[in-house]
Amino acid sequence: MKRILFYLLCFCIGLFFGGCSAPKKLTGSKQETAKVSEQTAETTTGKNSLFIDTTKTARGEVVYTKIEFYPPEPTTEPGQVNNEATPVASTPNKHPPNTGAIKSIETLTIKKETEEKGVTENQSSAETSKATNIEGETAKKEETAAEPAKDPYRYRYIFGILVIVIAAGTAVYFWLRKTKAVTSIVSFFKRIF
Repeated sequence: MKRILFYLLCFCIGLFFGGCSAPKKLTGSKQETAKVSEQTAETTTGKNSLFIDTTKTARGEVVYTKIEFYPPEPTTEPGQVNNEATPVASTPNKHPPNTGAIKSIETLTIKKETEEKGVTENQSSAETSKATNIEGETAKKEETAAEPAKDPYRYRYIFGILVIVIAAGTAVYFWLRKTKAVTSIVSFFKRIF
């Protein structure tokens, strides 16, 4: 019996150290965050003015002066008679000479001023500007941890070890119950209680 208990105890200890160990597996978590923001601003402004004055002004002045003279006095001496007759129809139209006394002076002034108004106006404006701002932020977080893998037979091992421990404990109890030291301790507790 001692031999069986010794082998049984060695088997339980070997099973405890060898059967409950499980390989470790690596677990990891990876977290990646990307944040991108884009801003676009477009502005259109402008101004163009064109003003042309096309006013035409014309000024003119005409001065007309008419001077009339008395006919010249005959150049005959007081004792002579001028018998020469000059036919009126045969005389060519000639201006009288500017000699003699002035009979009249007539002045006519004609002033002419014309103004033709004209305005050309052109206004246009255009200006375009575009600004783009792109901002990006990336964050990575990686964690790797080693943890034992769950053994699918672990509950079987635990149950087996409990059965063996209970069996060994029962055998040890019945063996120790027959010894004198244990019987005296048991009788002491029976008297107290």
